[in-house]
Amino acid sequence: MGEGIPAPHSDGTKLWEAIRTHNAEGRPVNLPGGGPEGVKPRPLWTHFFGPGQPGTQLDKGVINVADHLAALGIGSSSPQERQDQVRQILKDSQPHSQRADSMTLRWHDPSGAELWIYVDQTGTMKSVQPHYSGGPRIRLEIQAILDRAEVSPYDGGFLGLTQTGGSNPSLGGGFPIVFDAPDFPDVKEVILTAKHDVELAGFAVELNVYPTEEAFRDAQPDLNPLGVPAFIPAGMMAQMEGGQPTAHALMVGRVLDAKRVTNELTEREFVRVQMETPAGPIDLIVDPGLLEELPENGHIIQTGAWLSGRIAPENDEK
Repeated sequence: MGEGIPAPHSDGTKLWEAIRTHNAEGRPVNLPGGGPEGVKPRPLWTHFFGPGQPGTQLDKGVINVADHLAALGIGSSSPQERQDQVRQILKDSQPHSQRADSMTLRWHDPSGAELWIYVDQTGTMKSVQPHYSGGPRIRLEIQAILDRAEVSPYDGGFLGLTQTGGSNPSLGGGFPIVFDAPDFPDVKEVILTAKHDVELAGFAVELNVYPTEEAFRDAQPDLNPLGVPAFIPAGMMAQMEGGQPTAHALMVGRVLDAKRVTNELTEREFVRVQMETPAGPIDLIVDPGLLEELPENGHIIQTGAWLSGRIAPENDEK
């Protein structure tokens, strides 16, 4: 487990509570008692559809608010099942990196579901962050490092600029994408303006599916100015209020592929949709509760999503 860093707590209770507690960005917060004073769960970000600012009211046609863990097939129907899952996650997690005061553990399921677990020198859980691996990569020029110290020392992300798909000449033909990095402590010293292939995955927070582009435009007249595909870095609205941009986007695009995937640990299904964006395809991970049926290729998806990304992930199995 690494010299000087004990194994995480084995009873599973604290790990599960960390996994199940999310802040406004849809990311886990510090464990109670394990982080800064006053850190408390905040409501999950929601609602980028139709008029108005992000809030909690859902427009007609929006089915539900997603849980990122359910989107990875992680869930339980009893306390015993929950503890069994947690114990297995701990058992199967592999050390990924180590610092003077902490260690990163990576849990990877063959389905592509991942949890990135941070423990300090005492073995106390500090952060658990979800990710989905194995999807398409998009070339980004890193423009800014977003350290989210108010959440935890291990949380952060990046502002990147795509190389294609934009309409603003001043951006060189690209458009901005904000994403959070589950391995942020290992990559936060990235050189600005450097170009990297980033493995991006969107976790659907809200979702609408339409059989045709015409049906989409009829249902969402306020979004008619958008092309298809479209990408709006909605989380950058936080900058208007003096805050850091969050890793949220409004995306509209055609379904390129959709399939049900089984999490091998829990034997629960989740949905992986590959959808188009102006800069190339991206995986959208969806809680099955957000879908009445699997979308077909060519259907139009309109989604508000939280973006998780890893910069050029290589040699994870070393």
